Order: sequence, then structure tokens, then C-alpha cells
Amino acid sequence: TYYGLGGVTIAPGDLVVGVTSPAQIPADTEGFQTFSIIAYVQNDGQGDALDVVAELKLPPGLQLVGSSPRIELNDLAVGETKQTGWQVRAQSNVEGTLTYEVEVSAVNSETNRVRRNVEILSPARLQVLFSGPPALVVRNEKYDPGVFEAQAVIRNTGGTAYYGGTFEILYPLGLELITGQSAKRFPATIEPGEELSFKWMLRPKDGFSGPLPYSLRVTSARGEQDVRNMFIIVPELKPKVWVGEPQT
Repeated sequence: TYYGLGGVTIAPGDLVVGVTSPAQIPADTEGFQTFSIIAYVQNDGQGDALDVVAELKLPPGLQLVGSSPRIELNDLAVGETKQTGWQVRAQSNVEGTLTYEVEVSAVNSETNRVRRNVEILSPARLQVLFSGPPALVVRNEKYDPGVFEAQAVIRNTGGTAYYGGTFEILYPLGLELITGQSAKRFPATIEPGEELSFKWMLRPKDGFSGPLPYSLRVTSARGEQDVRNMFIIVPELKPKVWVGEPQT
């Protein structure tokens, strides 16, 4: 996915050079994301430009993919324009603004060059806070309240949008969701800086007490999982009705 293209950067001269590329690209932790750098060269001089060469010069953090940085354009007649290009990728640990250069030369003309910036946006990063009450309270021989709320607050602290994730509450023993709720939540997109929250209402099942576990499982679009574990202490309900003599 490319972000804003940002137009064309042009350097005038006998050999006019124009360069275009995305103004921003998302970082790729696996290093597979590539983008195009396209150069246009026009002969604006008084005679033919001989043996024209375009060369891409990359800073540390950008890497050329599948071609030579130096491309021969041969001769250019007066007014003629030729186009060339390169595929480039950002290394997986790179973020921030980088500057590359396209240099064009001919044997009978002055060298011309264009510098252009590309911003490598940091990947999506989720800050997840999963919380709930530490314990239930018994009043008048019943839990008060009879249900409790588990809440997940998610914030994208990265530079690109987070999409395709699943947020699921797990309650393996002694707890159940209040009817009508879905255990899984599917936000479409979480933009950089955006914060959202999910809530689930749970209650203890009859006959269960003690520390009862529940968890939040976050599954990314690539299938990577992160689990946040919690538990709630549920006291045992002791009825005040006995068969026989009251206990003392």
C-alpha cells in the first residue's frame, strides 16, 4: 500500500530531470514492501545529448531490487524525453525520512541531479490494556453485582493503520458471557493515534468459586497471537438455611 504520491520533483537544465515516487510508504517488518522510483529525462539543449546515463543513489536504509542503479538511455534528440525506473525497498528496521538522488549525465552535457524525500512510516503498534475487577462481593447470600465487566482498551501508537485483527475474550472455567454478546470483536481499521474499547459482561456459573481465569486473545491479520490473562476471585456462596441444628 502506497500513501500520498506527492507529485514530481524537477531539476531544470539542458538535461531536464523529473523524478516521482510515493511521499510516504508503510514500514514492512518482513522487508517485502517495495515502491517505484520513476525518472523522466528530457533533452532541452541545443543539440543531441550523447550516451545519456541515469543513476540512482540510495541512502542507507533503502535497497535496490532486481536491477542496476545505473541505466543507459543512449542518445536523446533535442526535445526527446525518455523514462526509466527502479524498484526499491526499505530495510525492515528503518523509519523516518530518507533522501535519495537521481543523477543524469551525458558525454556532451553537464550532469544534472534531483534529490527527493520518502518517509518510511512506522508499522502499526497496538497498546493493549485489559482490565476487570479483582473480586466479586457477596451480600445477602448473593453476588452484588451478579455480573462484572471486562474491558479492553486498544490504541494504535504506530504510524500506519492496523487492520484485519480479531479481539476475543476467553473464559475457560467457571465463567460465562451474558446472553446476546459476541466473544469476538472485529474492528475494521484502527488508524494511527486512534483508541477504541471493547466491553464484555460476564458472570460466574453456579457452583464455581475461587480465582476464575479469563483472557483477551488478539489475533493479527497474519495469524500472530497475543494473549493477556486475568482472573477474578469469586467467593463461595454459603446459604443460611440448614437441615437440622444451625451451625455455630
